[in-house]
Amino acid sequence: MSGSGELLRQADERLKRGDAPGGAKILSEFLKRYPNDPRAPKLRATLGEVQLSLGRLDEAQELLERAIKERGESVHLLFRLAQTYGFQGRTDDALALIDRILELDPDHDGAIARRAALFQYLGRIDEAAEVIDAAYARGLQSYHLAHAFAGIASRTSRRAEAIARLSPYVSDASIPGKVRAEMLFTLGRLYDGEGEFDAAWSSYEQANALLKPRIDISEIDRATDDVIERFTREAIESFERAEASAERVILVVGMPRSGTTLLENILGAHRQIAPGGELTALPKAVDSIPGTRPPSFMPAVKRVRGNALRRANRMYLEAIDGVSAEAARVVDKLPANYRYLGLLPALLPGVHVIHCRRHPLDTCVSCFFRNFAGQHLIYTDLEWIARSYRNYVRLMQHWESVLEGLLEIHEAVYEHVVGDLEGSARRLVGAVGLEFDEACLRFNEQRRMAATLEPEQAGQRVYDTSIGRWKNYEKHLGPLIDALGPELAGL
Repeated sequence: MSGSGELLRQADERLKRGDAPGGAKILSEFLKRYPNDPRAPKLRATLGEVQLSLGRLDEAQELLERAIKERGESVHLLFRLAQTYGFQGRTDDALALIDRILELDPDHDGAIARRAALFQYLGRIDEAAEVIDAAYARGLQSYHLAHAFAGIASRTSRRAEAIARLSPYVSDASIPGKVRAEMLFTLGRLYDGEGEFDAAWSSYEQANALLKPRIDISEIDRATDDVIERFTREAIESFERAEASAERVILVVGMPRSGTTLLENILGAHRQIAPGGELTALPKAVDSIPGTRPPSFMPAVKRVRGNALRRANRMYLEAIDGVSAEAARVVDKLPANYRYLGLLPALLPGVHVIHCRRHPLDTCVSCFFRNFAGQHLIYTDLEWIARSYRNYVRLMQHWESVLEGLLEIHEAVYEHVVGDLEGSARRLVGAVGLEFDEACLRFNEQRRMAATLEPEQAGQRVYDTSIGRWKNYEKHLGPLIDALGPELAGL
């Protein structure tokens, strides 16, 4: 078999068994080696869809835009690109593409549903409901429409109607498992809103069972052990220091679902701060430094110097400039960036770091209740979630110990932010070296789409209904509570 044929066979095999990251890596390698292969345009389209499913939006955008230029205006590719634009916050571009799709196919249920979802994220709830109601009035029915309506229902007091519309589809084996999982997560939120917690739990369990991968979870223990062993204070103090300052950067880190989006929304409403969302720039910059040995996520200590360090610094700051070259500060709120804190005194001198914490059980339950769309699949199992949480705590405790005096880490506790928005907002803005802006207290008026929000949260102010949410599900949480162990002591 030829080299190109073997690569495609491997990619197809990975994708068929649900290994989207592995399939994407092999397809990328194929296109790098054989950019002019006759199959390349079709494969670029395929890779664009895979990258979209993984939440790699910039890569998906570039690939899908090129595929449309090469292959013409197919409704399918236009729809995928509209989805990408929507998750990037480019709502005007997304709505324009949807208009074009509906010119070509007025009954495209996916485009109708996406229009409603975009209106919802923009806070235009009545318009969103009108879009779906009009489609049903015309006799259209599909899981796309039922799911879009379910996302709106919590804001229109129509949850029971949404449950009735959505429920038949979650057991339809003809619908792809990932799609059914997404609907089950939504169904769980609807039942939760109705106070039917056992039904909600059942929906969340079924959703996660559909997504759970086959992985060696012990790798996260080994990776954490490796970093703690190698990145001592002595090692960190031995690093060279990049010359270009990262004072413009605000890193918001922590566990997923710990309140990082809330913090970014508060800070991002400031007139001098640009919200960047969950950028992949820092992991890419770190990966560019040689010497990373899986399962570790950090490079060789001896390589954190010279051209490699300067290149990584430049890569990251160019990505920040891509968000905004004018803003005094740019927020990067990829939660898992906490893993790289030991590199920051050398790699990003002057960076501002805010560590967001939340009650362990609320954090972990919220991870279990969240569809991460192909990412963070360790959060599909309660014991895996607990293991991930304990390793996160171990690593943060290590960083706080070895980085004292080298990197200032500001702590924000989710429950405190919710309980005292103004005081917390003032402290956050002061921590990043700016004067306070009253707009930070009106962050919900920004109408900016945030893919990490649950649909019913879009456009809402701070709410406290998520505090202590785990208590509604306590009888189901035995494995999680046992696995968290000492992390719950004293709480």
